Amino acid sequence: MFPNLKNKHLNDSFFTAKDIIKYLKKNKVYPKFEIPKAVIFCYDRSFFNDLLKKEKLTKTNFYNLYLINNTNNKIGIIGGFGIGAPSVVRLFEELIALGIKKFVSFGTSGTLQKDINVGDLVICNRAIRDEGVSHHYIKSSKYAFSSDKLLKKAKNIFDKKAKK
Repeated sequence: MFPNLKNKHLNDSFFTAKDIIKYLKKNKVYPKFEIPKAVIFCYDRSFFNDLLKKEKLTKTNFYNLYLINNTNNKIGIIGGFGIGAPSVVRLFEELIALGIKKFVSFGTSGTLQKDINVGDLVICNRAIRDEGVSHHYIKSSKYAFSSDKLLKKAKNIFDKKAKK
């Protein structure tokens, strides 16, 4: 049962992402680019590397974040950030501390469902929470659920594309 150390996730952090950003500013290594309005997290390394070759992107001095030029650099994409929830959460928190409020996670996964084939597109409406990090942000439960509003928007977009 989570957590192994009872109530450890209820304690305050020793330092926060805001503290890290403050440190970067103080030491004059603060990101030197216009902060995008949204960032896409790309978990699939080969897909991310493909994007780097095919799209016009501007590399920033903030981890592996690129700005997508044809969005007037209003949308960024980040990839190659490691494996596991702790590495992703660290980036999310620091990007939020920079002022970014919108994020999309994009990745690939496997399935045990026999009616889903390799390459099929699946819009996920929930995920089993077994990583330990999310319990610091929302009440513990077996599943994390997607936003109904976002699911509906995604489904409409993909339905329109499928009809073309």
